[in-house]
Amino acid sequence: MRLTLLHKGLLLMSIPLCFEISLVCVLLNLQYQVENDSKRVHHLLEIDSLINLSIGDVVSVAMSIGEYGSQGLHFQEISKRCNALHQHIASLRELTKDDPHLLRLVDRSSLSLMQAEDDMRATRAKVLSASPEEAKAALIAGAHKMDSDLMQALSTGLLELSADSARELSQDKTADMRHFIIALLKCAIALSVILGLVGAVSYSRHMVGRLARVRTNAKYLAAGKSMLVPLPGDDEISQLDQSFHRVAEVIERNLRREKAIVSNVRDIICSFDDRFRLRTINPAGEALLGQDAEALVGRSFVSLISDVDKTRVEEALQTVSNTATPAELSASITTGRNSVVQADLSVSYSADDRSYYAVIHDVTVKRQLEQVKQEVTAMITHDLRTPVQSIGNYLEMLKAGRFGEINERGVKLLGLVERESQRITGLIDGVLQLEKLRSGAVTLEKKVISMAAVLQNSADAVQLLAGQKSISIVVQQSEECVLGDAIWLEQIFVNVIANAVNYSPNGSQIQVQVRRTGRYAETFVIDQGPGISDDEKLLIFERFHRVAAGVQRVTGSGLGLTISKELAELHEGYIRVESTPGHGSTFIVGIPRTDDGNAQL
Repeated sequence: MRLTLLHKGLLLMSIPLCFEISLVCVLLNLQYQVENDSKRVHHLLEIDSLINLSIGDVVSVAMSIGEYGSQGLHFQEISKRCNALHQHIASLRELTKDDPHLLRLVDRSSLSLMQAEDDMRATRAKVLSASPEEAKAALIAGAHKMDSDLMQALSTGLLELSADSARELSQDKTADMRHFIIALLKCAIALSVILGLVGAVSYSRHMVGRLARVRTNAKYLAAGKSMLVPLPGDDEISQLDQSFHRVAEVIERNLRREKAIVSNVRDIICSFDDRFRLRTINPAGEALLGQDAEALVGRSFVSLISDVDKTRVEEALQTVSNTATPAELSASITTGRNSVVQADLSVSYSADDRSYYAVIHDVTVKRQLEQVKQEVTAMITHDLRTPVQSIGNYLEMLKAGRFGEINERGVKLLGLVERESQRITGLIDGVLQLEKLRSGAVTLEKKVISMAAVLQNSADAVQLLAGQKSISIVVQQSEECVLGDAIWLEQIFVNVIANAVNYSPNGSQIQVQVRRTGRYAETFVIDQGPGISDDEKLLIFERFHRVAAGVQRVTGSGLGLTISKELAELHEGYIRVESTPGHGSTFIVGIPRTDDGNAQL
């Protein structure tokens, strides 16, 4: 059975309560006995009072007989007093009807009294019928006989009844019972108080001990120490302690996982205080820095940074602590092997702990590969550009007739070769431009720019391509201004609008609209092309990717949207697409806007 704290408290209270109920029952029983004894004493007192009256009547009758024995009996007076005695004896018979012994004594006295009355009536009859001398003798004999009967009633009845009543009264225990009840009540009150105090102290000590156990386990949990064994039982305190143990198990399991991750990760994970002194560092720091992790604790984090980047890193760390905003930065790190490692740093600050937390990722190999890639790309594109330009020059000479006349079929082939030459040149220019953007070689000259002018210039640049397919480009007028580089902004929208033209059917319309969305000016380029599936939306901004629905009839390098994405992010903006297959596409470009009305082109 599950005993809660409420059940235990009720059980503790029920012990003195049961004792008090039992005491009340005993006291009620004693009180009932006292009341019965009091009634019995009152009953005996009534009997004793009637006995005294009856004895007085008997004595009075006997005195009347003795007083008038020589002068004659007053029969009427004696009869009157005998009637009063009969009434008293009748009352005694009523009071003693439940006690056979006392009733027998009363009946014996009644019989003796009736005998005396019979003797009186017999004597009276003799006196009335006898001569004076015989009447006198009869009166004397009758008086003696009546007196003997009365003495018999007195000695064998009333006096014995009086003695028994006196004995009963002498056994009255009412006062003793009252004294016993008062003493019992005092003892019961004292015992009840003692039981209550003992129960309260025991329960309090029990609860305090269990709560102290829970508090100790909570301290051990906070300190990461092994906790005491769980408390037995099913009450709330036991459940709380068991919850602490379950939490400890979860924390320990998560700590093991976290420790395994931190220990095996190749990035450096460390923390340092406000004075940049290292507090903790994972084992990866030993491999990358070539120093023991314990030896690094206490050293300045900035001391790991190369002299070239120290000032910049310190300023960045101060900014992180002041703004409580995580920062991403790059820096060169000096290792214990006197080598320099290129790294990306992700740093955050906790005001509660007054500590920095940093993740250092070694990007030396990545930077070397990027450099090699850039060099290879530049070399390939440079080596390709020269022969392509030569081909273009030869084509110009052929078109000018420097090498003689060319028939109609040759003119067509010459046009085909010229278009492919221009396509290769555009592809080379796109690759070079993309690599410049990704390598950080492009620097923006940001100014307040009118979106209306940028979009109109972009639409005009694509107008010749759109005219070949009889596509109209409708640019909505807008007063929005953005902060950016006009040349590169036009490059973004030229690529996006040209992409819409390439995938739109002949004679269709392309709408260009500008809307304000929070801190961005969003430009919507809406076409009536074949649409884009959900799978292709994930790849649409990858290099060289083309939508399958129009790939057979669309020309281009496949780099336009990729370049637009890079340029939008360089402006701290974004680009995304919304489309349903068969219902056209909407490309949305967001550029941070400005409320400055002095726009420049």
